[in-house]
Amino acid sequence: MMPNYHIERLGRPEAIFFIPADKLNWQYMGSLTIKEELHDFLLVYCGVFTTTLIPLFGIYRSKDKKSAVYHQCYQYEVSFIGKDRYEISMGLLMSKLAVIATRIKEECMYLKTGEDACLIYPSSS
Repeated sequence: MMPNYHIERLGRPEAIFFIPADKLNWQYMGSLTIKEELHDFLLVYCGVFTTTLIPLFGIYRSKDKKSAVYHQCYQYEVSFIGKDRYEISMGLLMSKLAVIATRIKEECMYLKTGEDACLIYPSSS
């Protein structure tokens, strides 16, 4: 009997990042919210993503490294459709996270890819 479905394998999620929940509804210059802009971007350039409001807080050191900063965050988990798109899509995602960091007044964004984790800082111009 032939199955009534087919599978498109996406592999493991390729990228995980966090955005402070209280900043997702910020608007940039009267346009879309950060959330709307990010979701549109992810659908176009990545293809598949999930988002979850995590009950835990992202915790990191402040710029002056003297205190801790706590944010309740949304976790985004992204898969890229088609392995040939990975490098292009990952570069675009990093660039978008740098733009978002600037717009929501964050020093950097946390990104986990496979077994590696990094902080994405916007370039100073």
